[in-house]
Amino acid sequence: MGNRRSGWYGGEGRPNARGVVEECELRVSVHVMRRAYLLLGKSLTGVDRVPIPRRERAEPDWVSVECQPHPLYQGGRLWFRCPKCDRRRGWLYATCRHGPLACRTCHNLTYGSHRYCDSRKFLKGLAAIAEVFQRYVDAHGADDLGS
Repeated sequence: MGNRRSGWYGGEGRPNARGVVEECELRVSVHVMRRAYLLLGKSLTGVDRVPIPRRERAEPDWVSVECQPHPLYQGGRLWFRCPKCDRRRGWLYATCRHGPLACRTCHNLTYGSHRYCDSRKFLKGLAAIAEVFQRYVDAHGADDLGS
């Protein structure tokens, strides 16, 4: 009890810890693709598939796009179709440079913030608030804090 292999992840015959979304080589958002197409004067609503260029490959990856009617989005809400599981997703990831595009579930990824316990999240947020407060004091001086 208590040796280096006592935990579930990383022990003999057990799965390694899940990868983190923030460490992926490529992250593609359907919302960013929509904005890029709008800047080019095009629309994604009538498109079935879009190319996602990759520097490492000569040919782009083609990903299916689905448009779901939605009252708050012009022309409907756009979704990628995951090439592996065929589910609707807003983001697709490639875990390595030459790896395939797939959703977070297919790549078994998690968010980095999920690895922190609640007390670390609280302390990290407290440090961010203290940093903002310090910048305000540096810019305006301690006399301007009010009474």
